[in-house]
Amino acid sequence: MRSRFFAIVALVITSAFLSAAASQQTAAQLYQSGIYAEEVAGDLQKAIGIFEQILKQFPADTETAARAQLHVGLCYEKLGLEKARDAYQKVIDNYPGHAEAVGVARDKLAALLQAKGQSPADRKAPGVRRLWTATGNSELQGSVSPDGKYLSVVESDTGDLAIVEIVTGKQRRLTSNTGREWKEYAFGSRWSPDSTTLAYTWVNTNNKGELRLVALDGSSPRILAGENTGDWNAPLDWSADGKYVLATVSKTQTSADMSVISIGDGSVRTLKTFDRISADGLFSPDGRHIAYSRPSGVGVRERDIFLLSVNDVREHPVIQHRADDYLLGWLPEGRGLLFASDRSGSIDAWSIRLDNGQPQGEPAFVWRNIGMVKPMGLTREGALYFKTAGSQEDIYTAVLDPKTGKVTGTPQQEPLPYQGHNTMPAWSPDGKSLAYIALRSSGSQYVVSLYSTETGKVREFPNEKTFFYPRWAADGRALYVFAPDRGLYRIDVQSGEVSLFVKPDARGSQNAVLVSPDGKWIVQGHDTDAGSTDQILRRDTTSGQETLIERVSFDNCTLALSRDNRRLAMLLRTEENLRVFKVMEFPDGTPKEVYRFKQGGRFIIDIAWSPDGKFIYFHHDPAGDGQWHLKRIPAEGGEAQELGVVTRRSRQISVHPDGLRVTYSALTPNTEPAQAWVMEHFLPKEKR
Repeated sequence: MRSRFFAIVALVITSAFLSAAASQQTAAQLYQSGIYAEEVAGDLQKAIGIFEQILKQFPADTETAARAQLHVGLCYEKLGLEKARDAYQKVIDNYPGHAEAVGVARDKLAALLQAKGQSPADRKAPGVRRLWTATGNSELQGSVSPDGKYLSVVESDTGDLAIVEIVTGKQRRLTSNTGREWKEYAFGSRWSPDSTTLAYTWVNTNNKGELRLVALDGSSPRILAGENTGDWNAPLDWSADGKYVLATVSKTQTSADMSVISIGDGSVRTLKTFDRISADGLFSPDGRHIAYSRPSGVGVRERDIFLLSVNDVREHPVIQHRADDYLLGWLPEGRGLLFASDRSGSIDAWSIRLDNGQPQGEPAFVWRNIGMVKPMGLTREGALYFKTAGSQEDIYTAVLDPKTGKVTGTPQQEPLPYQGHNTMPAWSPDGKSLAYIALRSSGSQYVVSLYSTETGKVREFPNEKTFFYPRWAADGRALYVFAPDRGLYRIDVQSGEVSLFVKPDARGSQNAVLVSPDGKWIVQGHDTDAGSTDQILRRDTTSGQETLIERVSFDNCTLALSRDNRRLAMLLRTEENLRVFKVMEFPDGTPKEVYRFKQGGRFIIDIAWSPDGKFIYFHHDPAGDGQWHLKRIPAEGGEAQELGVVTRRSRQISVHPDGLRVTYSALTPNTEPAQAWVMEHFLPKEKR
């Protein structure tokens, strides 16, 4: 009897000791025990118990708690229980700052609802649905009406402002521009809070933007600002009371005023001047602040998010991070901001709480991998309308047979980030790097990028300016790029330093420019009349002295210098539907015609020499059906040779130094048009 008593006492003491030891386990140790029970032992009920113990015992360790809550859902799902949905929803609601766990929970929740034949909207669970896809005669340059009934667009064939009824797809013009051949046209537009009026940019015959208003039924059109001023006016937002339009007023190509314009009398109040034109800006619901994104410094591409007080015009930062962050919208009731960020490696949606304009705590993760979207409005109910630029253009390389010169196999897409949004390739002189232009932020940013074939890594050269058509210096140490101000800039590849090489020239053509190996002269097409390039000149970069090389009747000429720098090739648009190749000994030879072909349209057709100087490569659309054939002609003259590749449009062609590869940008085989979407029920539930 006595020995039995001591055995019971020993058992109680042992149990208490083991219980105390278990209670002293860390959250991480318990989590590993739960994973073992779930994935190794297959005891799902025991695993759920362990994960729920973590939630009760270690609520402050939110990282482990978020993963534990996620695995509660995973276990319930494996058991086939409805509780899985609620468990996943708790991850989203309770742990918004933990991107990985929330992302998996969203994916799992959406899959469960789809398997049940339910839409996310039916269950008021997170979901994204497409509203509208751009058609052949409409460009998605507008926004969604606050009542969710209409999209504002621009008609491609007339340039008119139009609206699309989302439910029926019916389209109706609000302006009358038929027959003007786009000499004037509508641009971006924004809806009034009551969905009855549109503020939009109207580009006049002087290529300046007037700010205009028009009613939903097309009545009461009027010019609000910009008439006869020579400025570019673009609407950003309306105040909640409908009395003011927030707009950018650009007096130059490099600066802009953020202004508030009265609907009543058209008076303009300038709030702030930026050295770079801002693409966004939104009134807070109470009208006290304006939120916007802008680059964090000079020569920096990455943006931060700021608030501007409307009353005292004071700016203060809300989001400052080394990543690229840009504004998506105000949270309902002005409780904070929703923004996009690439800080986690993909472009995700995040939120930040605000109290009287001041950030509260750290940003919280909201939605994984939303991509390069452009916001079109965030409703009071928390639905985000946005548009995607689609997948449009990318870079491809074709391999040539060394004997026949024809392409062998299928051209391969270069392994670059953000596929479908890359263009204008240029091989370095040593063939180890590919320079190109990458499109970011739903097509609103163009970034000079450098892909290394040795490491597979991409390096970007951020800058507040927009650059196009990269060309390598002969020594491979620098890139020459164009800016919209028509200046030629030099980027030092080693340091990334950007410097102005040739001052902006009102006569400068879009891409017809070459720089000598020693940098002492340039060859450039010059505009002497609006819309026509009729001179090709050689200019001394030191003295500015110019020498006429050739006269041209039409614009869109292209130039290429042979690898030994001894011959200049020119592709000239000598008639409206005729292109002519000419080659000359450089610098003092006489241009000699070597080939001509018919080509309609004002397309810029880039050309490139083979490294041995025997051939000139180009693309040509012989039937005018949008099918562009890769060809080459002998530099001494002769018939063009078909190389066996047909693309959908092409821009900038570059021949690899080995002479066996031709790289070009073209429309992707499965081009996606711009689309309008809505994301619903994705914000974490409010804890009041």
